[in-house]
Amino acid sequence: MPASSTPILHLLLASLSLMLTVLCAFPAHAVERLAVLELSGKLPVDDLTTLSAVVRGAVVKSAQGGLAVMTSENMEVMLNDMGIDASCVSEGACEVQTARNLGVEYVVTGQVVTMGGKLVATLNLHETTGGSLVSTTLVTGDTSLDLLSTLIPATAELMTALSAKSTTTAPAPAPEMSAAEKVLARLPANAPPTEFEMSFEGLEVVGSHESPTVGKLVCISPGSFTMGDNGTSVLRHRVSLAAFCAMEHEVTQAEWMSLGRKNPSKFTACGEDCPVDSVKWAQAAKFANDLSSAEGLQPAYRGAGSQITRIEGSNGYRLLTAPEWEAAARGREWSNHFAGAKNAKYAKEIAWSEWNSDETTHPICQLKQNGYGLCDMTGNVSEWTEEGFGRNAFEESPPAPTGDFVRGGSYDDNPGLMFVWDDISFRDRKKAYADVGFRLARSE
Repeated sequence: MPASSTPILHLLLASLSLMLTVLCAFPAHAVERLAVLELSGKLPVDDLTTLSAVVRGAVVKSAQGGLAVMTSENMEVMLNDMGIDASCVSEGACEVQTARNLGVEYVVTGQVVTMGGKLVATLNLHETTGGSLVSTTLVTGDTSLDLLSTLIPATAELMTALSAKSTTTAPAPAPEMSAAEKVLARLPANAPPTEFEMSFEGLEVVGSHESPTVGKLVCISPGSFTMGDNGTSVLRHRVSLAAFCAMEHEVTQAEWMSLGRKNPSKFTACGEDCPVDSVKWAQAAKFANDLSSAEGLQPAYRGAGSQITRIEGSNGYRLLTAPEWEAAARGREWSNHFAGAKNAKYAKEIAWSEWNSDETTHPICQLKQNGYGLCDMTGNVSEWTEEGFGRNAFEESPPAPTGDFVRGGSYDDNPGLMFVWDDISFRDRKKAYADVGFRLARSE
């Protein structure tokens, strides 16, 4: 990001902090469930995702535990579990009806359009029972960054209307739980975690492997932990994991080229000890298979392109599943927002980010390691996992690892941007961008 935008970001972050103070003063709502769907429009996907995350985060912060906030992704998962076509959620044609069928009482939708050379964002709050529009608000700006700073007060207006409505409207008697609501009951409420939820059971470092090609892998014992965070796209839930080993560092350019591959990296000037970047998910999976064969192990994947599937029981190299990646990043320190640091105040100690990277990657393992002794799980390059869209939020491993998502943030991300990057559980949808790399794992 250009240096000229830094003052704007500082003002933005100050504005976000101020608005959160106001939002958190709102009374808890009597409403039980509200869905915040992705904003639609013709902006770049990353811009829409960021703006949607800001709206969702403002709603979560205002709820104070009195509201279970869902996303369109949560709704898709539930619909898929029930064998129902979930296309309505993503197409935006029948959000209210879909939410009503899932037992969700209110829905926040939004759209960004261009009018008169300006961006215009409209937020709408619908009541699903009668399909009525409870409240609407509109903000404008010259850029997506302008909208970012104004969407929080706009969301506050919507939540104020909901607060007034919920304090004057007595809740209806709870009907017998429907099939949809039984699925919804799996989702945890937006409440502080219990002591057990915050703890790690097992998942301790029990040794390591040394690969002649990619160096040290740290081995983790079986156990369970609480994955996700109710302020991100993955709601908090308990998962159990089998034993696995994860690379100490991200795959480097030298390691990538050691198997006879051409270096795809944008940042070759960084050096061969820097992480390989600009790698597609399928290329990372193919590298894992080739490395397995080179070291006499059974490859972990079969197929090619979009038809790649995992070979169960393989002892070869593979990408980490989403729960494995998150457990490894937390390093038995559940409350840390970053891998090795509690919050953004300490981000420069553990992560190459927009704050200290000079807009480039850096050699591996130069900064502080996390509790498992793993390097750069936050920052440097984002990392591919075995995670596909609409999957794995509630699964330990995906049936078809399509690789839509990356974890960990990169040299080009701002660790202080609330609701977007400052949580280990946040995931971003990517392709083979210059800020995307990977690390490998093996099953024990």
